[in-house]
Amino acid sequence: MWGNNPQTKDEIVTATTSMVIKCLTEKPVVYTPYRLSLAERKVVKQITTELLQNGIIRESRSPYASPILLVKKKDGTPRLCVDFRALNQITKKERYPLPLIEDHLDRLGGYSFFTTLDLSSGFYQVPMSDESIEKTAFVTPDGHFEFTRMPFGLANAPAVFQRLMNAVLGDLRFEVALVYVDDIIIPSKTVREGLEKLKVILERLREHDLTLKLSKCSFLQSSIEYLGREISSSGVRPGSNKTKAILDMPPPRSIKQVRQFLGLAGYFRKFVQNFASITQPLTKLLKSNCPWQWDDEQQNAVDQIKRALVTRPVLMIFDPTLPTEVHTDASKVGLGGVLLQVDTEHKKRAVAYYSRQNSALEQRYHSYELETLAVLESLRHFRVYLVGIKFKLVTDCSAIRSTAVKKDIIPRVGRWWMELQDYNFDIEYRPGSRMSHVDCLSRNPPVVKSINNVINITEADWLQAAQLQDEELLRIRGMLESKKCDPSTKSYFEHYTLRDGKLHRKVDNGCKWVVPRANRWQICKLCHDDIGHFGLEKTLAKIKENYWFAGMRQFVKKYVEACLNCLYYKAPTARKPGLLHPIQKVEEKEHSIARNCRRIHEIHDYRTCTKHKSKISNPGLGRRNKHFWSPRAVATPRANGQCERFNRTILSSLAAMNGGCEDTKWDTHVKAVQRGLNGTIHKTLGTTPAEVLFGCKPRSVAESILLSELQEELDRTDLTTLRKQVEDRVATDQAVQKTRFDARRGKARDYQTGDLVTVVKTDFPATGESRKLLPKFKGPYRITAKLPNDRYAVSRVSEKYRRCPTVVSVDKLKPWITMKDLVSIAIAQ
Repeated sequence: MWGNNPQTKDEIVTATTSMVIKCLTEKPVVYTPYRLSLAERKVVKQITTELLQNGIIRESRSPYASPILLVKKKDGTPRLCVDFRALNQITKKERYPLPLIEDHLDRLGGYSFFTTLDLSSGFYQVPMSDESIEKTAFVTPDGHFEFTRMPFGLANAPAVFQRLMNAVLGDLRFEVALVYVDDIIIPSKTVREGLEKLKVILERLREHDLTLKLSKCSFLQSSIEYLGREISSSGVRPGSNKTKAILDMPPPRSIKQVRQFLGLAGYFRKFVQNFASITQPLTKLLKSNCPWQWDDEQQNAVDQIKRALVTRPVLMIFDPTLPTEVHTDASKVGLGGVLLQVDTEHKKRAVAYYSRQNSALEQRYHSYELETLAVLESLRHFRVYLVGIKFKLVTDCSAIRSTAVKKDIIPRVGRWWMELQDYNFDIEYRPGSRMSHVDCLSRNPPVVKSINNVINITEADWLQAAQLQDEELLRIRGMLESKKCDPSTKSYFEHYTLRDGKLHRKVDNGCKWVVPRANRWQICKLCHDDIGHFGLEKTLAKIKENYWFAGMRQFVKKYVEACLNCLYYKAPTARKPGLLHPIQKVEEKEHSIARNCRRIHEIHDYRTCTKHKSKISNPGLGRRNKHFWSPRAVATPRANGQCERFNRTILSSLAAMNGGCEDTKWDTHVKAVQRGLNGTIHKTLGTTPAEVLFGCKPRSVAESILLSELQEELDRTDLTTLRKQVEDRVATDQAVQKTRFDARRGKARDYQTGDLVTVVKTDFPATGESRKLLPKFKGPYRITAKLPNDRYAVSRVSEKYRRCPTVVSVDKLKPWITMKDLVSIAIAQ
């Protein structure tokens, strides 16, 4: 289990996975060895000899040959590194995701002890696949070798190792331990729990033949360094090693040193309230036309960053039921915004900060434009919190208040203001003297004291504090603490218990934390928003692992339905709603026809299935005639199904008859295709459409000459009888199609006029980029009318977007659930 140096070829090689290199080309990478000094050659020979003895490399006859170089480790000892850059350029990249560091850090709240495990030469414990070994070949001045185990420097190595660790831990991930590549952390609330979890992890590693480096492991520490941060029971802070490096760093003396300082400081961007504006004096030195100048402005920027890292504020958790405000400000340097909420003590506390620098073009904007841009960018940044609730927008620009009613505004501001219509807010003007807390985000004054009052609390802390503020839970706690059980309180003793000062609910699989009414949103956010936006059942199962509250299923169901990201980005997985509505039978004196036109004007008679076509010389005809027709639902081909189906036949026939001629000649074949469709037997009708229409079989010119008039008379059909037979066949076919279609569909939701919905998104930009991560729905829209056959007329909620209503089929809609609906459920419970 523990090892620092591999002794045999098989001792620390796992059989769980192997490293496979897939190349985009078969041309091998070939380089000559880099030149080395005599002393360096001796070091290389010593290292390769050791690797050969340990079975990590072997001598090679591969056509591949990557060069090597020597680099120094932190302790000053040399390390042999293979320059795989050329190989990586032709390697097919894997897209296996590494865990999000912030997600890991969020999961570590509420624990008191931490154990970290580090694998011994982790990459070397993964074998290379047989077909990929030759691609890792490298050359030294004294030989040609190849890796039998996964080396450092390969493009896909981190992804392969992360996949390995995910497979090794399996169901233990998140529940027992977290893993980032080869760094494993085991959080626990007690020493006993930590030892039990450690035993489980060690047994799992042993099963997969993975070894650890004891000197790099730490056990049951109250404070540790993990992923560059300092983790403790009180929360997460920047790691002391990183902050010490910044505080001890001398002032930059060159452009290169400025870049290095910004790169290191940028690692902690989240912990610095006004990072963009503070670093502006430094970033402007990186411009090619800016001369080097280091004075008090640059030195103050460096000092402010250092102070901010050790005195950072901690943000409170967002609660959609609390009064919400967004404060914005702008300057020539940058834009800034703060999202605040008024807590139960009527104090304003920060939830999130936003800041960024202005571009060269934006710096030339008028102050009114900059202030409007600050509002737009801040609301974009805080969108996930603000959409669906009403909030107050506070700005020191009085002109913004009149923008909503102005008729003549510049186009740029007009475009921005149209986007702001998705939000529901009231504007409050506040003079700049009262906006210094936001002004520091767009400029660089000292941090105001009021924001520094925000304190950090763990998940266990805020849940326990919330229980102490809930009257119903306080009443239950009082009963349990009194230990007086009588018939009136017996049920409380049967269902509730106190552990470590927290109220728990007794359930079948143990005891779970009781969540106060006001804190259900936070729990749903932790178990839905922060772990992948999964559906109702997975979210509910995750919550039930640790928490309990009354009416959980109904509340979580509404929360998932109201999730803005899920509304926009997730397609429904259940059966599509809406049944098939065949064209109804028409009377003899009536006709029902379908029309489709863009380049060909096509008219389809539903009664006889005859087609009439002509080329449209002016494509605008199709749009101008829309007022004389009943429009079908958007993105719903079945609404004009017969025309859409025959389009495929028409196109294939035109392509075959055109036979590779110029694209402009296809219209000469339209009449021939029309005659062919009307003169051939239709499967549903059992005869030709022309015969149903005219009462006789259509003939070509040649047939008319050869056949006598007597034969023509014999060919005439009893039209009434024929059409009755056709109607029966069509009705039978429609019934079969409806049964087949409805078997795959669900019951349609009955929307009412005035309901808010989202509509499936079809207007994707033609950029050639993948659409997989783009929104699948847009909105909100409002139902303006109910139409027959599961169709609705909808229009945008915003006044700026209102046009003629759009007709949409029910399977293209999703209900828009607001947080207000969620609040009403919580109050009712």
